[in-house]
Amino acid sequence: MPLPVRVVAFGAAAYLVCRLGDELHAPGSDFALFWPAAGAFLAVLVVSAPATWPWYAGAAVAGELVSGFAFGRPVAVSLAFGLADVVEGAGTALLLRRAWGGPLVGVRGLRDVRRLLALGPGVGAGLGSLAGTAGYALVGSGAAALGPLWLQWWASDALGMLLVAPALLSWAGRDLPPGRVAWRRAPEALALGAVTTAAALLTFGPGGVVRLELGYLLVAVMVWAAARFGLRGATALGVALAFLASWAMARAAGPGAAGAGGPITLQVQILLAVCTLAALLLAAALEERAAAEAGRRESEALFDAFLAHSPAALFILDARARLLAASRSFERMMGRPLAALLGEAAPQAMPGTQGDAAGSEDAALLAEGTPVRVDRRLLGRVHDVVKFRIERAGREPLVGGVAVDVTEERLALRALRLAQVALDRNFTATLFVEPSGLVTYANEAAGRLWERPLAELPGRSIWELDAALEEAGWPEAWGRLRAQGALLLEGRLTGRGGRRVEAEVGLTFVAVDGQEHAVYAARDLTERRQAESAQRLAAVGTLAAGMAHEINNPLTFVAANLAFAVDRVGALRGDPRADEAARALEDAEEGTRRVARVVRDLKAVSRVDAAERRPIDLKAEVETALALAQNELRHRATVQASLDEVPRVEAPEFQLGQVFLNLLVNAAQAVGEGDPARQVVRVETSTAPDGWAVVEVRDTGAGIPAEVLPRIFEPFFTTKPLGQGTGLGLSVCHGIVTGLGGRIEVESAPGRGSTFRVLLPPAAPGEAPAPAAP
Repeated sequence: MPLPVRVVAFGAAAYLVCRLGDELHAPGSDFALFWPAAGAFLAVLVVSAPATWPWYAGAAVAGELVSGFAFGRPVAVSLAFGLADVVEGAGTALLLRRAWGGPLVGVRGLRDVRRLLALGPGVGAGLGSLAGTAGYALVGSGAAALGPLWLQWWASDALGMLLVAPALLSWAGRDLPPGRVAWRRAPEALALGAVTTAAALLTFGPGGVVRLELGYLLVAVMVWAAARFGLRGATALGVALAFLASWAMARAAGPGAAGAGGPITLQVQILLAVCTLAALLLAAALEERAAAEAGRRESEALFDAFLAHSPAALFILDARARLLAASRSFERMMGRPLAALLGEAAPQAMPGTQGDAAGSEDAALLAEGTPVRVDRRLLGRVHDVVKFRIERAGREPLVGGVAVDVTEERLALRALRLAQVALDRNFTATLFVEPSGLVTYANEAAGRLWERPLAELPGRSIWELDAALEEAGWPEAWGRLRAQGALLLEGRLTGRGGRRVEAEVGLTFVAVDGQEHAVYAARDLTERRQAESAQRLAAVGTLAAGMAHEINNPLTFVAANLAFAVDRVGALRGDPRADEAARALEDAEEGTRRVARVVRDLKAVSRVDAAERRPIDLKAEVETALALAQNELRHRATVQASLDEVPRVEAPEFQLGQVFLNLLVNAAQAVGEGDPARQVVRVETSTAPDGWAVVEVRDTGAGIPAEVLPRIFEPFFTTKPLGQGTGLGLSVCHGIVTGLGGRIEVESAPGRGSTFRVLLPPAAPGEAPAPAAP
């Protein structure tokens, strides 16, 4: 309702209650038995915001002036009455708001009633009547009899506050216990009204004789109203009784009626105040008790419902650690009826080690008060149990407990931990990648693959780790991944020191809890490719061995026959035709020798004769190879040698020299003809951390294309022009080195030269060195 409407309505109501008070005032006096306007104004201010109080104050003063004009009271007196109502109403409302900590919707309980009675009729009416008496003395009766005047004013306003304000506030409260008169109680309400009317008539009865000795009748009916109809009934009956008394006394002609401030009037006011106070306090106490009882029943109902339907097992133990109360879930957890469990301690309810442990926990908890949280296994299920002490003032403490079945959670947590361990220790390098490309997780295999500490991988972008996934193309790759669910790619990974890693990469799209991720899985293909290459070379070696055997047999008798023919034709020297035939036979014999060398190389590709191995000085073999290749190198490149002492290795004599000579000749051919000062061939010997001997031959030549690099050790594979090579040199080197238990590695890129690295295991201790060459 808009504020202007409320103010106007209150002004009309103020006029009516003022007019009613004026009509019921005692003859020959300006004061009524009680002033209902004081209580009405206080009730309105209490439930209204302080910002609206000036409007209501103006409406109250206006109602007072209009009522006084209708009654024939001087304007100054009516204004004094109105201002006194404003002072006492606003002052009391401020005190009540401070006491209540804010606005009050209604009166409830003994505390509210006591505050209202003490601050309203007591403090507020007393202060307001002082201000009103001073003003009235100035404009009305002068300075004579100020004491009796103040007493009349205070008694009238105090009784108005005592009766009207509680009545309005109790009926305004929407959250109070029900106080409405139900239809089934209508006969009792009618009977109460009839008895009240009869008691009022007997006490203030016709003829103007006030019989205060019958005042106990009024107390009885007020107690009846308070006990049966609560605050609302008691306050309504008190207001009705005050109006009846005012009406009876206003028309009284007997003793005491001549002055409103006489002894009878004051005694009637005291009687009404006592009846009202007793009824209000009794009604407030009964309603408070009823509310407490209702709250207790509601709490018990809620507690019972909670125990019946709670999924968690709830239980309470007494001061002797015996079961006092429990939920239905506790009954199911224990596997026994609740009636059988009540009164039992843990060792009785759970025989065995579980019960003994629980009993010790309960005893320690009751003694020390420290909460307990344990996992307890009952009937094959795991329960997370929390127990705590419940303190009680002046009484022994109890133990409260909550047990939650966490069997599935524990199994899921164990599975999650196992999955985490399996993921961390998996041989496949695994990363979790966000849609932005940020790596959020890396397992141990990823750290090994990228040769980095594991803490360095999360926080990097995926394209920093895999050059095949470029930053500019990542959004498009993510879109394809979301659409297809998985992608299979060739990764371009780089380890420490720039080592390139061939990897097969799988990307899998995963969405969990609304968050999208990519699972990046990479497998290092280096060893597999090496194994495949070794398998191919082994197959080719087997083929080469067979070919060498098959070629060597007919070649043997061809060479023998050629030697015989050369010897016979040589006896015919001097004949031109014989000389020509001898030259042809000699050419054929040279051809057989070349074929024999090819057959010998094929044998070297296929196997190494272990029976001929001796400890070899690797540094000496490299120096010999450098001397033999000097003619090829000096016109092509500058030779730089850094030859450290290395462990001796087991190998047939002269075979390793053949390996190093082949590598040096290949390096010379790689740099090509040109400026020897600009091209470099560098040879180094060193010892690896694991004790193996290492020989490196590095050149600054044209390098080897990536598509050719995997095939360079295959027999008969060559990039040289036809007639300039057989393609067996590197195959021979590979066969010799691997046959000795070592390995040969190559690093090369177009325009950056090549590095061939031979690694050989050291000879066993105590082996005799190979004899020096004569």
